[in-house]
Amino acid sequence: SRVQLLDFQYTSHQLKLLELINKASFVYAQTMIYSSPYLSAFYSSGKIITDAHGIAAEEERLVGRNSRAKLIEAFEKEAVNGSRAVVVVTEAMADYFRNHYGAYSTKFIHLPISTVNVGLGNWNKVKDLVIYSGGLHQWQNVPEMLEVVARKGNEFNFLFLTNSVKELEKLAIKAGVRNKLSIKTVEYEQVFSELKKATFGLLLRDDTPVNNVAFPTKLIEYMACGVVPIIKSDKVGDLKRMGVRYISIDDFIVGRIPNSQDLLDIAKHNYECYANVSKSFKKGLEELKGLVKQIKSEG
Repeated sequence: SRVQLLDFQYTSHQLKLLELINKASFVYAQTMIYSSPYLSAFYSSGKIITDAHGIAAEEERLVGRNSRAKLIEAFEKEAVNGSRAVVVVTEAMADYFRNHYGAYSTKFIHLPISTVNVGLGNWNKVKDLVIYSGGLHQWQNVPEMLEVVARKGNEFNFLFLTNSVKELEKLAIKAGVRNKLSIKTVEYEQVFSELKKATFGLLLRDDTPVNNVAFPTKLIEYMACGVVPIIKSDKVGDLKRMGVRYISIDDFIVGRIPNSQDLLDIAKHNYECYANVSKSFKKGLEELKGLVKQIKSEG
């Protein structure tokens, strides 16, 4: 195998890509919006598998770029309907493509996120510890999380793990809650040690198309580490299909919280859901390998 970097602002690189596609027995295209403009002429070959990585048109609308969203929709529609198969992280994403682009004949391969390996029973919970692990992107609803800290900071301990420590510190100071939460950065491997201590984990995603097809990495990490999710919308990805149990943010705010034994039962149940996600990943991976083998055999 070899890696070749191409810069498509150069015509010679565009021509090189066409040459490589022509020679290839199959093509695995990452992120359809960036690949589809160059693959348009090759979808009919039946050798292109596209990894969706999200719904790009809706992501553009989320940040107010509506004109660009319309352009991207055209590329998405072509890629979804033309690819031999489309790899998705959630069943909800496949449903979106079917309903939005009429892709009812497209083969979708469900390959959920499964990057965590934490054994059941290795948890070491610290009572009343609420954690957040992740970035400060708009869809994470950081201001709302800080509002939760403001309202519940005297009852619970809050720990935020992020690579954007200084930015979060400024936001916390502005919200008047800097003294009510801990903020730090840790190495990736240590994230799981911190998660295994927490009883609750914040996941305050809104009910939007982008969130409704997503599979937040923190959700699978919470499930694997026995962290009970505190959520705003239960339409995030395949959360309900997976059977994940959670506490709504409204219940948390007013104190409708299960007792210690019930919380442990929820954590164990969600760990089983996590184990099922791992099984789905293995099944999807085998399906993908089988299709690649089939495409190669077709020459």
